[in-house]
Amino acid sequence: MTVEATPESPETLLFLGDKGKPWRLEYLSALVKRIALKAGLEKTGGCHLFAHACATHMLENGADIRYVQEQLGHASLQSTQVYAQVSLVKLKEAHARSRPSSRAD
Repeated sequence: MTVEATPESPETLLFLGDKGKPWRLEYLSALVKRIALKAGLEKTGGCHLFAHACATHMLENGADIRYVQEQLGHASLQSTQVYAQVSLVKLKEAHARSRPSSRAD
């Protein structure tokens, strides 16, 4: 018999405290903000930094935007397309660096 994982079950949680209880999102965000400030980072978006970095890296490495949409929990693909725009900039930079020279040999 298989037990379906629920949002509260340990199988679906990323961060658990010492007693096996899930960290509240607010606690994790505050922790990330404190660490970012200590490190001298200018961007202090808490957990949003993780989501943004994950989405950007997934797209830059060829993930389908619909999978990224699902990963981020976006109802609308338009919300996810913001991350695709960042990836398009990187794609154009990579293309400019690596395209064959236009000169004739």
